[in-house]
Amino acid sequence: MAKELVENAIDAGATRITVDFEAGGRRLLKVSDDGIGMIRDDCLLAFERTPLRRLVRLKTSPRLAR
Repeated sequence: MAKELVENAIDAGATRITVDFEAGGRRLLKVSDDGIGMIRDDCLLAFERTPLRRLVRLKTSPRLAR
C-alpha cells in the first residue's frame, strides 16, 4: 500500500514526500506530498464501488488466505 501511495505522489509531480506509519503500517499509514493532486471527478471515481474491487478484496482477504 505504501509503495502505491508513494508512486501516486510521484505521478502527481511531488518533490517532497513524507511517509508516517505506526505498528508497521497496521495502525497508521500516512503519505503526505506536495503534488498537484487530482480533479474532483477522478477522486469520486477512486471511491466508487466496482466488481473488480470486490474481487481483489476477496482474493486478498486474510480469511480466504488460510
